[in-house]
Amino acid sequence: MQRTPSPTPDSSGVIAAPDTLPRPRQTSAPLYRTGDLTYGREAVLRDLQSVFIVDLSYFKAAVLPPFPDKADIKLIRSSLTSSKTLTPAGRWAAFDVDPKSAPRNEDAVFRGLGSVFEDIVKVVQTSVGHPTLQLELNPSVAPQSERSNSSRPDGYLRLVKKKSVSSTPDLRKDSWDDIAVSFEFKKGATTDARVDNDKKIIWSLHHVMRSDPCRRATFGITIENTQTRLWFTCRSMTLVSRPFDFTKDIENVIHVFCCLAFAPDHELGWDPTIERVLVKDVKDGEDEIQYQITIGDNVYQTLATISDFGAEAMRGRGTRVFKAYELSHPDKHIVIKDAWRDSDRKREDQILSDILHDIWEQDGDEAVVAARKYFLTVLNAEDVKIHGCTDDTEQLLRGAALPDTMLLYNISPDRVPSQLSHTSSIGNLPQFPFRRVIAAPGSGKIHHKQHFRLVFDELGEPIFKLNNLRDVSQTLDRAVKGLRYLHKAGWVHRDISSANVLRYGDRGLIMDLEYAKKMDSSDLSHDVRTGTLDFMACEVEAQKYLFISQRLELPDDEAMPALTLVARPPFHANPLHDLESSWWILMWVLHYHVDGDTRESPPKQEATYLEYFPGLPLALGGRSRLGSLSTQLDPNALSKSFYRAAVLTDHMRESLYNAYRAAEANPLGVAFLTPYLTSSTDFSNKLANWKSIPLVPLSDIKKLGEI
Repeated sequence: MQRTPSPTPDSSGVIAAPDTLPRPRQTSAPLYRTGDLTYGREAVLRDLQSVFIVDLSYFKAAVLPPFPDKADIKLIRSSLTSSKTLTPAGRWAAFDVDPKSAPRNEDAVFRGLGSVFEDIVKVVQTSVGHPTLQLELNPSVAPQSERSNSSRPDGYLRLVKKKSVSSTPDLRKDSWDDIAVSFEFKKGATTDARVDNDKKIIWSLHHVMRSDPCRRATFGITIENTQTRLWFTCRSMTLVSRPFDFTKDIENVIHVFCCLAFAPDHELGWDPTIERVLVKDVKDGEDEIQYQITIGDNVYQTLATISDFGAEAMRGRGTRVFKAYELSHPDKHIVIKDAWRDSDRKREDQILSDILHDIWEQDGDEAVVAARKYFLTVLNAEDVKIHGCTDDTEQLLRGAALPDTMLLYNISPDRVPSQLSHTSSIGNLPQFPFRRVIAAPGSGKIHHKQHFRLVFDELGEPIFKLNNLRDVSQTLDRAVKGLRYLHKAGWVHRDISSANVLRYGDRGLIMDLEYAKKMDSSDLSHDVRTGTLDFMACEVEAQKYLFISQRLELPDDEAMPALTLVARPPFHANPLHDLESSWWILMWVLHYHVDGDTRESPPKQEATYLEYFPGLPLALGGRSRLGSLSTQLDPNALSKSFYRAAVLTDHMRESLYNAYRAAEANPLGVAFLTPYLTSSTDFSNKLANWKSIPLVPLSDIKKLGEI
């Protein structure tokens, strides 16, 4: 293969701050999505890595629902002593010895918590009213779930008035959709016992948040012997309290159970603006679960979940996308996006408005009209409010500032999930077409998030779902043209991927503008932290310019014999990075698919695919993909009918490579606009008039044993 000369090797040693380096999200890996519980738990811990330890006093004041107004802990304790729930010595009668010393098995020992909870509720409900939750201790039965989940929590507090609905209800089982607080118990207090409880409780918290669109937060409780810790998770953080002894700290137990048992649904993490409903499927007449979502004065009902993989990560945007309709206009199908953005970021519709304003300032009304056709049309937008208050993670903590005393608690498993976690049982190709990345651990700073919803007019198909090569090229061409408007107005998208470019009719639409940023912005608080690994530009992953030549300079003092290297300019995302992401989309399409007519795959296609898309970033020891920009494509690694497309894609690679070299020719600064516009125009020319070739994923061919 012919090789274009590589850029001068980096010798500056300058890299971005550690918390800007991305790492792969294990919950994007195919093995996680198979439902393998052992792998799933490890993947969640690997993504989360650490949680925050807070004082019990903070957890009680800011995290737990408020203590019931009409309840009095001293009176409750007195009543429990009178009823002999508490012994004269001030110990729970159900726990006359510590669990580790009890001769009974673990399940039998902790069954005593049931009587403790019931007796507390019995006393309190005379003044407060009926409880919201009841305690279930049935560790041998896995609760029902829409998502595959075989885990069996040792106990849980569930809603008395259930919110769950099911087309195939099993009256013997509760549903995860009704569980507010998950429990894990151990008789022993060893490190192994604690670590096992950590792993299981975090999985339960994770499962609630990933599987239930109606949740904003959820709680957990772990006990090792007598040591009790309280857990909480939302889209910004996972917190765990310092431990207390549940056999001695009687008033803390009363406080915790009262706060939880009598709290209203929204204080327990449920979202009252979205309701689960059971509807008849119009095609087969079967019952199916959908959701009614209130946005402002409008009520919408979902028809299908388009995407929910954004909800897999415990910390993050929690993005879900639904196909839906407004109840007052059932024939008009729309798209609802439900997500959590960083509280100091603008909403996507507001960012689009800013972009269009900058296009207008630069090129006038006609340019705005032309640019609009490359972006989604927003029909409705709202920051979610719960009982009149903004729904954000700060509000979930009742506005309390995070304490200075909180510490990071490492929960990452000792065993790293396989480096081949992007492979599947049918071969080395991912079943999931792209892998998200998340921020590497940094200073431990928490970014509060704000809940919002958008309603879009266009119901399009993302590129990764397209099954015709000409549709791919046309759609990507439109996106490249749309990006030119965005870039010329001084913005960068920063997350172009096969999921963020849609085909709608014959249009190509750019979506997911949440990470779009003005290039001249001085705000570094949200510099590149996330993206889609397979489509990330090489420089963005490395967080430095890779094509700038190092130049030696004479020192000012001629008596000094040493020469000095000119410092590299600080790294910022620029339009060439978005353009490179577009090129990686083409590379992914060509190498991940075969001709649907011939269904033939060359022997080295799979190996070539893995070379281009290894799934392991630099931050975890992966190799740079920079060589792919300087190396000619091998058309023989692709279906024969892809030959012309491969040659054109290689021409785009060469154009992009030359643009980088031209933009970074001056070691004192990067001048990208002219090289970018030249290369972007080359892309549009090369993407025109591609043949209509049906596409079939290589993994589908492997499933059927055709290769």
